[in-house]
Amino acid sequence: MADTTLASLESEDKDYRDLDGNGLYFFVQKNGNKSWQLRYKKPCGRWSWLGIGGYPDIGGQLARKKAQDFMIDIGKGENPVITKQQRKRKELEENTATFEALAKEEWLTTKQGKWVDTTMSRNRGALEKHIFPTFGKRLFASSCFDTFKM
Repeated sequence: MADTTLASLESEDKDYRDLDGNGLYFFVQKNGNKSWQLRYKKPCGRWSWLGIGGYPDIGGQLARKKAQDFMIDIGKGENPVITKQQRKRKELEENTATFEALAKEEWLTTKQGKWVDTTMSRNRGALEKHIFPTFGKRLFASSCFDTFKM
């Protein structure tokens, strides 16, 4: 399906999926959210769904490429859920624009020399204990703060 067709799909009274091909489906929820899902068969013989990403962040061409990569992994006998987690972790490790990296490199270094040692230590500890475990690995450029809309 073309991206213009995908954008024009409207929500209905209940969620529905449109087959794009090769097990890749375009999922439209009744609240209007749109995403890509891959239907695959587990080694035990049961069918399952794997979310590939939301639309329009993931366009048709990229979704097809990701689905193809997952199908290759499935053909090798690998679990696509674990493969997806490994790819995401690798992407985050390679990307230095995470919230944690920017907080440490940018914000804390600007406070160096302005704060006394105890203030610096307390703030660094608070970030490492409370903030980084939840937000640290998120890409800073992503819309991770959308939930705080007023």
